[in-house]
Amino acid sequence: MIGTAMTAIPPSVLTELAAALDKAEMLVALYDPGDSLVWANRSFQAQFVRELPLPAAFADVVRHAFRGGFGVAIDSGDVEAFLADILRRRRSASYRAFASDMADGSWVWVTETLLDSGWLLSIASEITSLKHHERRLTEAHDHAFRAARTDELTQASNRRHILEVAKASLQADAALYEAKRAGKGRNVVAG
Repeated sequence: MIGTAMTAIPPSVLTELAAALDKAEMLVALYDPGDSLVWANRSFQAQFVRELPLPAAFADVVRHAFRGGFGVAIDSGDVEAFLADILRRRRSASYRAFASDMADGSWVWVTETLLDSGWLLSIASEITSLKHHERRLTEAHDHAFRAARTDELTQASNRRHILEVAKASLQADAALYEAKRAGKGRNVVAG
């Protein structure tokens, strides 16, 4: 239960838990209060660490992966600007969750749990197929939206779209007229 003291975990259970986490496909890492990576399972090491000896500072892990062409995708090509941006958010809340694209084109869903002691647990799960599905849904939505506003033969705005634009224009004109009539015309900017 939340709010109760944690009971001691027997050493044999800790050993099995560590073995299970190490074998897990999800990426698991533990950072100390100084933000050094002190432990990572095999999956996390394959994605971020590879030959980097631990412990290693978070920023050094990111730099190492960037130089090696693996880890998080840094589209700008500027690892220091990337670090400056993410370090502002890192450790800013007791729990964070976000999607991150990787240098190999895959995507992961990352959760970070910051303990009161300053230790940070990071767990990431692969979500590439979900991101591809999301992209296809967005493209289908955009296509349907354009089709609903465009005549298929002429590719010009259809009647519904023209009426929507005309209605919005008339409403804006009416609001401007009312504002001018009420003596507020000098404060209204038409756009």
